[in-house]
Amino acid sequence: MTIKTHLVCVPCMLRHVLETVKKVSDKEEIQEEVLRKALEKIHEVDWEKSPIDITNMLYSEIRRITGVEDPYRELKRLNNIESMRLAREVAKDIEDSVDDGEKLKKATLAAIAGNIIDFGPTGEFSVKETLERIMKMEMKANDYQALAKKIHTADTLLYFADNAGEIAFDKLYLETILRVRKRPFGKISFVVKGGPSINDAMLEDAYTVGLDKLTNIEFLLIGNGAKGTGPDRDSPEVRRWIEENELVISKGQANYEGMSDISGIFFLLIAKCSHLAELLGVKRQNIVVKHSSY
Repeated sequence: MTIKTHLVCVPCMLRHVLETVKKVSDKEEIQEEVLRKALEKIHEVDWEKSPIDITNMLYSEIRRITGVEDPYRELKRLNNIESMRLAREVAKDIEDSVDDGEKLKKATLAAIAGNIIDFGPTGEFSVKETLERIMKMEMKANDYQALAKKIHTADTLLYFADNAGEIAFDKLYLETILRVRKRPFGKISFVVKGGPSINDAMLEDAYTVGLDKLTNIEFLLIGNGAKGTGPDRDSPEVRRWIEENELVISKGQANYEGMSDISGIFFLLIAKCSHLAELLGVKRQNIVVKHSSY
């Protein structure tokens, strides 16, 4: 089963709802209406659902009440610009590596470091400081060697993105993977959100960082809980995507919460909350490469 909503998730959700509505409205009556509706939804919904499923519901209410479709659009744009600059700096460090093995490991660490760009769990981060710290860390729940082997042998890749800004490091990761493989994938399927949800990456973000320039890449859309935005993470369609690809990489905590019960996925993330860290058997802020094998 997917990871269900825990007691500690609830205050985090409410904090984030309030912070989000404050970004788009300074009217206290609007802020109160959104927060009351969030409390109502959290009270009514089945807590067996994953935190991201409930968050999608709450975001739908924020959009409905405020009339603002994408509260984080400008912040996402700025994150993309800053991350593209930092990714160019990391690319130089990767190129200076002694061999392909070191290049791949550095690129993996950089891709995970980019996962700090998240307005959900804490809303506070420094990409540059996180990069400097993580590039020196060891991976936990460590299935990295299995991932590295699969990178060299697989012909098709399904890649679930997480956040805007972060996908600049995903692009660098994919470029490095292609370089060390010394051949293209038959197909890369890159999954982004079909509608806004917090600062999750969307198609416009993928094009902004130039992911469309990679060889044999296509884009797939996953839903944000709203009709017409794409299939849910736990839908038969998404499970079929996973079954049809030889290598599946998934970025971020929300994707892990929603798909941890599906076999055959390499999850790359920073354990940003104490509850998830405990479930993974790591410490908070540890970097994780975990393969789901059931």
